[in-house]
Amino acid sequence: MVKVKLCGIRRNEDVEYLNKYPPDYAGFIFVPNTKRYVEPLMAAELMKRLNTSIKRVGVFVNEDINRVIDIVNLCGLDVVQLHGDESVEYVINLDANTDIEVWKVFRVNAEILREKELQGKILQYPVKTILLDTYNKDAYGGTGQTFDWKVLNQIIELFHKYNVIVAGGITPDNLQKLLDLYIPFGIDMSSGVETKGVKDENKIKRVIEIAKEC
Repeated sequence: MVKVKLCGIRRNEDVEYLNKYPPDYAGFIFVPNTKRYVEPLMAAELMKRLNTSIKRVGVFVNEDINRVIDIVNLCGLDVVQLHGDESVEYVINLDANTDIEVWKVFRVNAEILREKELQGKILQYPVKTILLDTYNKDAYGGTGQTFDWKVLNQIIELFHKYNVIVAGGITPDNLQKLLDLYIPFGIDMSSGVETKGVKDENKIKRVIEIAKEC
């Protein structure tokens, strides 16, 4: 079964939905001045109520590494998701100072397929899992836009040594289309399981049902 990460958890109701229809991962966004940002102390309280079978993921963008480590320790995170321009050295430093699993995010555009130099840089990252999101020059993520999933097989072949999670514009209505093209290690959804900016129990239920069937 494809792994499911539901991101942007920030309310008690969100935790209730996830406990009822458990995904594999719950994402908490620690990026200030973004619409799904959650204060670390609040996140820690929410995580206490979360089913222990669900792994906790902290999402960061170009954050000071000491703040990342502080939040890892405060919240008891299982995974750190680096969604910015963090370097290979940054990941190595994080590995040296924590026991945390690290995911590195790369935004998909034409260059990821044609630029050997970029491919070489990606392959240098000492992580087991990468996340592919839609490229947008104005945002690091959370745009709700898909990339061309037809290129997934090419990308997977290039980066076959990694577990690959697909993000960007996935919804209950198009998830099956993605899984018909390619079944990745995992999918990552946030706005796709929301209605009017908040998590929607029915959409979460549908996504978990679809994922279990593949």
